[in-house]
Amino acid sequence: MNWSYVLEGNVEKFPDKEAVIFEGRRLTYKQLGERVDGLAQGLRQLGLRRGDIVAMLLLNCSEYLEVTFAVNKLGAVWLPMNYRLAGPEVTYILNHSEAKMLISEKEFEPLIQGIRKDIPGGVGEL
Repeated sequence: MNWSYVLEGNVEKFPDKEAVIFEGRRLTYKQLGERVDGLAQGLRQLGLRRGDIVAMLLLNCSEYLEVTFAVNKLGAVWLPMNYRLAGPEVTYILNHSEAKMLISEKEFEPLIQGIRKDIPGGVGEL
């Protein structure tokens, strides 16, 4: 199932209803849909295509939903990774999944820099 279709339906039916409430941040379905569309467009411009695998190394955050929906919208495959993984575990997953991109956050920059040399061909990183 492509979850972006569910979001699109809810944007049409409930544009002003709250879709996300997280740590004081609130987004309506319309706002979430706009953010997802913008992210999907940016990912497309970076070269992401249908069927590509996108690894996600994120903490629990509202952006996690946005990335999931945006990746689905493009027909790509999202690969959620546990943020508690150690470098060798992240390396193993990235090397064996053939991920085209890794979406992460600043907190994981030292981990990613530490394993970059162990990922043949590299992984595009946001």
